[in-house]
Formats: sequence, C-alpha cells, structure tokens
Amino acid sequence: MNAFEKAKKAIRFIGLAGMWNALRYSVIRDRLERRFHTPESPVEWSEPGPLQSAERIDSGARWFFGQTELEITFLAPDLVRCEWAGGEPLTRIPVLVRAGSLLPLAEQDRLVLNLYAPFSSTGGGQLYSDIGDGYGTWRLDRFTMKRDADGITVNWQTDGEFPLPYAAVEVCLHGITAKQVCVDGEPLVTSGQQFAVGVFRQLRIEAEGG
Repeated sequence: MNAFEKAKKAIRFIGLAGMWNALRYSVIRDRLERRFHTPESPVEWSEPGPLQSAERIDSGARWFFGQTELEITFLAPDLVRCEWAGGEPLTRIPVLVRAGSLLPLAEQDRLVLNLYAPFSSTGGGQLYSDIGDGYGTWRLDRFTMKRDADGITVNWQTDGEFPLPYAAVEVCLHGITAKQVCVDGEPLVTSGQQFAVGVFRQLRIEAEGG
C-alpha cells in the first residue's frame, strides 16, 4: 500500500466530519489568540487590594478590588481573556476560588486542606494519589462539606489501597473563624486559621457568630 492509499484509509477511519470540526476549531482558536494577544509589559506591578464585589457579565464575570478591576471572558472552551482596568498592573493574578470548595494542596510533606466556607448548603473536593508512572495501587480521597446555622461538618471518605503519601494533615480556613473544632468527636485545641488535624473521618467546625 502506497502513501496515498494509507492517507485515504486514515481519513476514512477518522471520518471527514470529525477531521473538518477539528480543523475548524483550530483555525478559530488561532484567530482568537492573534486577535486578543497582548504583548508583555515591562512595568512593575502592584497588589490589587482587597476584593470588594463581583458581578456576572456575558460569558464571564467582573471582580472589583481595592486598586483595580479584573474582567474574565470565555472566548472559547479553552481560551480565556483577562483584562485589568484601573490602578497599576499586578505582580500576580489573584487566585479566585468558589465558596464551598475544599482544595487539597501539598506543602512539602504535609497535606493542607484549604477549606473555603460555603455560603449555604454543601461543598467539597477530591484528591487522587498513586505511585506515578506504571500500574499499581491508587487512592481517591473525597471530602464533603455541609454548612448549618452553627458551623461546618467535613466528612472524609477514601477508596483504594495506596497509602496517604503525606506525613501530616492540616486544615486552613478561609471565610470562617473557628470557635470550636472536633476531630472524630474529640475536641481539638487550635490557634489561628491553620491547624493540624491528622487523618479523620469527620471534622466539625463550630463558627464564631454561627
């Protein structure tokens, strides 16, 4: 079979419709990238200040900080435009996290569960771990949060046989201040917004002013 016959066979296998859609999407994405590309600025950037409010716009949202405004617009499923208005440019883009998220982040040999308090109802997050390349045991940790009038309850469930690859587990609170913390029903003495909890099945956080 010559090269031409191989190409015909490949096109038939992929399907003309699928190949056309892939080509069309690539052209649209490249055109949008060229249209909205902004050259890097050598200006030194400053901090944005505290977040004051936010609002929805068509295909995105706008955030108002103390020193500037950030507008994020989805131009395509994998292409986002960020625009700053007012103030000076920033040294770094702020991390915007949805209320109700629990973000597990590794800090050296510690696992820090960043808990962003839900405004109401439920929230949570997941963490997947395995040995890396190849086949072997794995682990999926699921964290679910439920808020009530007095505070937040966090449940931790695990699937798989891979051991937790961290020497310690801590919780860092965002958007809530703890008055009382209990780990699996036992009171825990805490200080500040970040504290060690170890592996648990249920974490109860009684909120100040809750």
